[in-house]
Amino acid sequence: MIDISVIIPTRNRAILLEDALKSILNQTIDQEHIEVIVIDNGSTDNTRTVCDMLCKKFLNFQYIYESEPGLHIGRNRGIDISKGDILVYADDDIIAFPTWLSSIYNVFSEKGEVVLVGGNNIPKIEGEEPEWLQELWEKKEGLKVLSLYSCLVFEGESRYINPCYVYGCNFAIRKKILQKARGFHPDGMPEKYLCFRGDGEDYVSNYVAQNTECKAYFCKGASVYHRITKERLSKEYVEKVGFRQGISSAYVQLRNDMFVITVIRHIYNLLKPYGYGRWGDLEIHKTKRKFYDKGFSFLIMCYISNRNVKKWIHLEDYMGINGNISRYI
Repeated sequence: MIDISVIIPTRNRAILLEDALKSILNQTIDQEHIEVIVIDNGSTDNTRTVCDMLCKKFLNFQYIYESEPGLHIGRNRGIDISKGDILVYADDDIIAFPTWLSSIYNVFSEKGEVVLVGGNNIPKIEGEEPEWLQELWEKKEGLKVLSLYSCLVFEGESRYINPCYVYGCNFAIRKKILQKARGFHPDGMPEKYLCFRGDGEDYVSNYVAQNTECKAYFCKGASVYHRITKERLSKEYVEKVGFRQGISSAYVQLRNDMFVITVIRHIYNLLKPYGYGRWGDLEIHKTKRKFYDKGFSFLIMCYISNRNVKKWIHLEDYMGINGNISRYI
């Protein structure tokens, strides 16, 4: 009986994907209880070859090619085709602890109120670490967060946590809750479709947070290493992420607030000096905020000038053909 569906959207990262899949082969849980679904979002490298090579080593494995762009496409399609009641979403650049899936299964089995489970996402740096990287770690009560790379490390073994600390690279959720939330919002997009980017799994985490009967849980055994390749260890990457985070924030505000209120808030934030508040006064923080502001402004302008972007932002959900960007470009 399949209890867990592991869903991995991927695009043109066959080498990383191969290592991720091999780490899933080394899980302590019996393979008859899991299935692995790889959603290939338009790869032009040898992703299919890697899947063909490894699929025979899994008891339950599906490879699906999907040309429609957008990370949410693969994530939401996984809901429809999965057989498990527990959906585990992973990035193609993780290396899972051997206890990853068994720990997730045990938490869901023992704690009925828990609907969302995560672990440590430990950075695995594959290149020379720049001096500014340590400056980006945020220390919070009981954990450290490196949001630029979706990494976080908790103190202790296990406990209930804020759902917003379950990141998309290691995101285990009960299927019935994800169905009630109507799936994921848009997230990773090709460069030319950035105006269609949204808040991805953050929307789902906030949905869980607003439901007082639902809990999120941290389990140390449900941890992964999140690979940080040398190409991502640059200030250009910080700029890129900052810009995209600005777009996501604008999406949330445009979707939830009146347009005028969103613009007024943005102008107010633009008038704040760099180094204000949570951004810090170090150069790397100023760089990130500068590009965050640019991304926010970018989506506001697209919202004004492109009627289809406005329609897209206000969709009720992005399941099925609703989430196809091709209908709006």
